[in-house]
Formats: sequence, C-alpha cells, structure tokens
Amino acid sequence: ETERLNLELRGKPKKLRLIRLRAPITVKGPLRAPQVGVEAGGAIAQGAAGLGIGALLAPLAAVLPFVDPGLARDANCAAMLAEGMAEGAPVRAAAR
Repeated sequence: ETERLNLELRGKPKKLRLIRLRAPITVKGPLRAPQVGVEAGGAIAQGAAGLGIGALLAPLAAVLPFVDPGLARDANCAAMLAEGMAEGAPVRAAAR
C-alpha cells in the first residue's frame, strides 16, 4: 500500500502549432487512487508573457508565446530500448 505514482507528461509537437499551452499533465498519488491534474505554473508564465508582449508591442503579438514551431525529433526507439535493457528493465522484442 506504499506504492505511489509521480508522473509528469509533457508533449513535444513535431508540427507547427499556433495555440499550445505549456502545461504538463501530472499523475500523482497512491497506485490504487492516483490524482490526475495539470501543472499550471508553465501556462501562467506563458500567459503573463503574452500579456506583456501584447501590452508592449501590439495586441496581435500577444499570441507569440503560444506558438510552437514543432521542432521535436523522433525518438531513437532502438537506443531507448537498449538503454532500458542495460538498466534491467523488462523489455520485450517488438512483434513483426
């Protein structure tokens, strides 16, 4: 009954996104009843940056902090599996 989760999920778009909040999804708490939520700190900072830019430059510029150019790369799955196996993770071979 002492097993607990402490996960944070962050998205990294591979394509341009005009509106994107940078607020990770969290899963925390006991394994039997985890709590799912959103960490609002990044989104609040992002919104404050938008307000500041909009007030200083132009109202249309306020959307700049919410634009994500989508530059994330594909994960090297083979290297990640090899690293997991080296650290003792129970990794299964993919079905073909």
